[in-house]
Amino acid sequence: MSTPELRAQIIEAHQSRYATKSFDPTKKIAKEDWETIIESARLSPSSFGYEPWKFLLINNQEIKDDLKGIAAGAVNSLNGASHFIIALARKNVTIESDHVRHIVEDVLGAEFAIDSPRSQY
Repeated sequence: MSTPELRAQIIEAHQSRYATKSFDPTKKIAKEDWETIIESARLSPSSFGYEPWKFLLINNQEIKDDLKGIAAGAVNSLNGASHFIIALARKNVTIESDHVRHIVEDVLGAEFAIDSPRSQY
């Protein structure tokens, strides 16, 4: 496929997009598809490689019901979607953050030091 054709397909896909207003509670995402989706989210890179997020999958209907009072924009999803995710993101990640120390030492296996270029990266 040529680049102009690909660009045209991308624009066409965006022109026909829509937001799902409600979900059919009798339909479920296949287990294998769900595992691919969530693994893709987990592996999504951040600009600095610190991936300052976690994903919570909410399966419990009682918890979903409790969330309705504080997540007004998500009520239709909470009522019918087979899977509901809450994305948690760390804010204000800096070189002094425990999270950065953890990534440098435990994930990268390097020595952490505030003045180290590896830690600062």
